[in-house]
Amino acid sequence: MLDNLRRRRSRNYARRSAERAAGRLMRTAAAAGPVASVTDLVGTVEHEIGTPVTMIEMELPCGQVGFTRLTDAEAVIAVSPRCTTWQHTVAHELGHLVLGHRHGGVEIAPPPPGGYAMWAALQRELEREAAVNELEAEAFATRVLEMLPRCGESRGHVRWKDALG
Repeated sequence: MLDNLRRRRSRNYARRSAERAAGRLMRTAAAAGPVASVTDLVGTVEHEIGTPVTMIEMELPCGQVGFTRLTDAEAVIAVSPRCTTWQHTVAHELGHLVLGHRHGGVEIAPPPPGGYAMWAALQRELEREAAVNELEAEAFATRVLEMLPRCGESRGHVRWKDALG
């Protein structure tokens, strides 16, 4: 029970922290000009993380609508062409960048002989961190979308061709 209480407190803290980061990003972006969609936030995110952000459309595995890959040279946000929640998905992926999440693409080598218990504990810890990161990115995206202007159909219907130039 105590473990559950710690986890809830940690998740509440993570959610509030992500919401504050979203508010900070929105205020910074708004100071530079009008913010009508999540694509208007990309330049602010690039400035904040110090890395160019490229958005691409690509086929993704079933059940996956988006992902972010960060390297030293750039950040790439990929979104499925079948994604029906485009603004939310892009805001979620921008959240991973702004919040400094680095969990993607981590692979753990098979355990050495006699080291399964340690390997399993490390695997569980990485899974917990990824779950908290996803919770934070969701809270970030929700807050960003709450702060966007609500002007009819334009709120959730940004077309890829418009977003990508």
